[in-house]
Amino acid sequence: MDFSRKYPDLDSSQLLVTPTTISKNVHQLAEQYRSLLQPILIEQAANSCLCLCPDQWADKYRKVNYLGLTAMFTNKNYELILLDLCCCEYQEVDKSGDCILQAIRRQLDLYGLTSYMNNNKIVFTCDRGPNILKALKGKFILSLVHSLKIKL
Repeated sequence: MDFSRKYPDLDSSQLLVTPTTISKNVHQLAEQYRSLLQPILIEQAANSCLCLCPDQWADKYRKVNYLGLTAMFTNKNYELILLDLCCCEYQEVDKSGDCILQAIRRQLDLYGLTSYMNNNKIVFTCDRGPNILKALKGKFILSLVHSLKIKL
């Protein structure tokens, strides 16, 4: 097939996807999905029906630390909904409770949920890691839900 005759004005650079294009598209999609999830999450938080599960782990090979944040709630049909809100590099100076709390707040701010956390409208569950417990001191923390999540 002779594409140059059929499509004389075709620029091959427009056909090939570059890493920059992919990266830009991923960020745009993330923003789009956050904007779709935000009203749902805010409604759940406003009704004190939102449970968040923060988690930290490390990639020992790459020497990178991560923070994950999962939202859990039931919808109007009583179905359990689990949403991964973030899985991001943990870039704080250390793993102290204050720094972990700051990282969690930064992620919640992307969804407009920080004020609900401040007003204790969000329930947390965790694996009882001491640093996360220290970060969430004064917040309502359940460990049963974390056990259920693992078993699901």
